[in-house]
Amino acid sequence: MKQSLSNLDKLPVEFERNDFLIRRSKASDIPKLVEIINRGFSYQDKLRGRPRITNEEQQALMEEDIVYIVKNHAKESVATYAVYEDPSEPLVLHLARLVVAQDYLGQGIAGMLMKNLEQIARSVGYKTIYLNYMHIAPSWLPEFYHRLGYQDVHDSMRVWQGIEISSMTKEL
Repeated sequence: MKQSLSNLDKLPVEFERNDFLIRRSKASDIPKLVEIINRGFSYQDKLRGRPRITNEEQQALMEEDIVYIVKNHAKESVATYAVYEDPSEPLVLHLARLVVAQDYLGQGIAGMLMKNLEQIARSVGYKTIYLNYMHIAPSWLPEFYHRLGYQDVHDSMRVWQGIEISSMTKEL
């Protein structure tokens, strides 16, 4: 008997949106992904001595999650995000590490990516998007997600390596 595909397997490999090429990243993208993440998570220095992400860590993450890289019309890498699925919640798409390169902040890229991700997730059968954010992130980050319709998950606050983390969700 053939096993059915998960919704994660139905996500596109590559697509274009608003003059951006969004595609699943490859091993050759790792140095650029690491650069975007390390420069984009400027608050990462607050991670209490935790080293910045390395190429090896990014490679391991790519083996666990689907990692997308976003390029503009000039083929510059401007953002990245990852998605994954918890087998116990097949209708929930988890979003991780949405980072826009510092030179491109404030241009609406993150909002466009979130809206696009929601459309695609809905089209392949997801009912909910779930994300976490660190309380050391910029203070505007929770409000950004709230404006997009994400709701705080009550009693979700926890501590990871001494850093408070909370969760948000949006029904699609």
